[in-house]
Amino acid sequence: MNVYGPAQHEHSYDFIQEISTFCSRETLPIVMGGDFNLIRSNRDRNQGQGDQRLMDLFNEFIGKFHLREIFTSGSRFTWSNKQKNPIMVKLDRILASEEWESKFPTCFSWTKARIGSDHCPIILNSGENG
Repeated sequence: MNVYGPAQHEHSYDFIQEISTFCSRETLPIVMGGDFNLIRSNRDRNQGQGDQRLMDLFNEFIGKFHLREIFTSGSRFTWSNKQKNPIMVKLDRILASEEWESKFPTCFSWTKARIGSDHCPIILNSGENG
């Protein structure tokens, strides 16, 4: 599932509800990635504090569905406002269910260079040969 969370955080609760509904109905292993427009902790920002209520909401969603974040090598932050003193945030990530990760235990991901965009693309490799 590809995700693109709302930049207007008054809609974040509806977004989490929508992806929660998807997860609760899905019978196949789940992998979802993209721009969640949410952070998990203040370490996901290079400056300033995040909204604790939104971090809790996102982490509760991840915990409720036993999702695991696939480690992504490369850039620590996936978004930048590209200013002289930039704000940098990890908004993009890949989450997988335990069932998906057990089918692809050697999966890995990495970021590519940010060219022309304010986001770094993330590439996911299942770890399978061929």
